[in-house]
Amino acid sequence: NIRNITSSIYERSIKSNIYTLKNNPLGWGFGNNEIGTKIFLEDVNAGKFSFIELNLQDGLGNLFKLINEFGIFAILIFYNFLFYLFNKKKIEPCKIFFISIFLVQLFRGAGYLNGGFCFAILEILFYRKFAKS
Repeated sequence: NIRNITSSIYERSIKSNIYTLKNNPLGWGFGNNEIGTKIFLEDVNAGKFSFIELNLQDGLGNLFKLINEFGIFAILIFYNFLFYLFNKKKIEPCKIFFISIFLVQLFRGAGYLNGGFCFAILEILFYRKFAKS
């Protein structure tokens, strides 16, 4: 059963997120993805499962880091994204731009403090306040 490191880290990140939501639903705090992952690995590796301990700081994408660090509060971002996505019947070209940046950064982003992701998050979060429905 040979897997590559990336798929193993994706699996670890997903299971770490589930562990976080069950055991620490408010998350581990900003910048503490590594701490949450280490706590998960200590708990799980003490049992029957074995996960690699490579790339502990890397969540492979902003989705996994957001859930690990902010727990259920990350759901607010996804709620606002869905509102942004489905608010009007016709999707404007500028919305497609922000949607694509957001989705790409969720699954293979360089952290949520990079310019593109911050710009997309601000657009999505403040859209409701300034949208003319």
